[in-house]
Amino acid sequence: MAAQEITNSLSRAARPHRNAEGLLSRWAVEAKRRAVVIMWFAHRGAEPGLVRSCQPGTARAFVEAANRHGFAGVLFAGYGQRSGPRYDGIQTNPALVKEIKECSKELGLTRHP
Repeated sequence: MAAQEITNSLSRAARPHRNAEGLLSRWAVEAKRRAVVIMWFAHRGAEPGLVRSCQPGTARAFVEAANRHGFAGVLFAGYGQRSGPRYDGIQTNPALVKEIKECSKELGLTRHP
């Protein structure tokens, strides 16, 4: 299973798909203490990208998977408009933005005033 399939699998449901979990487990073993960061990217090669099809719980599923496997973190990419292929940025899904912010706050990663 390719990394893109993991993204699709985790993006479809609030809980990671069994196949994605298996691959993440293998990555944790293969990393041998090296830092692993899961990256969710809004573009998947076809317009309009993944943002519209994200189910509630997508961001949380990525954060939970990273914690479960001892990964260094999660990167959510694709905020704002870019030149080149057209896809919807994260900012076009207010529920996803809210969920990412909630996860960041719970992890203590929010900006301090």
